[in-house]
Amino acid sequence: PIAATLLSICDAKVAFAPFASPLIFLFMGGFMLAQGLKTQGLDRRVTLWLLSRNAVGGSPWRTLVALAVLSFSLSMWMSNAATIALLLPIVLGVTQSQTKDANRNVSDRDPPSLEVPPSDPQDTSAPRFAELTLLAVAYAASLGGMATPVGTAPNLIALDQLQARTGESFDFVEWMAVALPTAAAILAIVLLMMRWSGAVPRVGSRDAVRAVAEQHRALGLMRPGERRVALVFAGAAVCWLAPTLLKLTLGKGHPAVTWTSSTLDEGVVALSAALLLCVL
Repeated sequence: PIAATLLSICDAKVAFAPFASPLIFLFMGGFMLAQGLKTQGLDRRVTLWLLSRNAVGGSPWRTLVALAVLSFSLSMWMSNAATIALLLPIVLGVTQSQTKDANRNVSDRDPPSLEVPPSDPQDTSAPRFAELTLLAVAYAASLGGMATPVGTAPNLIALDQLQARTGESFDFVEWMAVALPTAAAILAIVLLMMRWSGAVPRVGSRDAVRAVAEQHRALGLMRPGERRVALVFAGAAVCWLAPTLLKLTLGKGHPAVTWTSSTLDEGVVALSAALLLCVL
């Protein structure tokens, strides 16, 4: 079916008709691409690189925003559950370092108190920051899943129902033109509400930055498998976006636009990329 579509023998809907809708293969191929990123460890490398930056890790607020934006971005291409499974241990490690550093700074700054200390040494406002960060990452994953057709299964069901009931089909860019700004705006509102909650410590954690940087350095240079999966993923993203971008730049009647619109079906691209990962 992939060859029949790419060679312009028939369109994707006809080629995949004996099996399922091309949207099903878009969903399956997207899952396989996400599994490739996870198997090669590229998603973890990107996460650790971002959090090891001094501009991000030196501030609890910037750390929270960076984790939320990263969760949003990953969930655009991976399932929400896979995104959270990746980020959860990293979030817990970062927030625990923030908690220890904040408690140490408070104890160094404040004069001795005659009050009886709480029985739980972590019974301070710092755990509220950990809870807030976990919520931010969870909400961001749900919102990021809205931004692309492959972000979460309900998007593909919606596309299928829209096509079946109205006859209108929406490609990658047309979906993202509406969904991405909407999801990003909601994420900004969520982060502002968290900023105003008063649960974000003002003191940054030097230990958190160092710990994440050590984990990133321990990964060493990018392995060949990581480079290959990055190239395949980038190629799939370009092919998903190409038909609409070429239409906007070259016009509807251009031969390149006609070819890409008829052959670079989203499901065909996703499945081709997934099969290429298996070959590599």
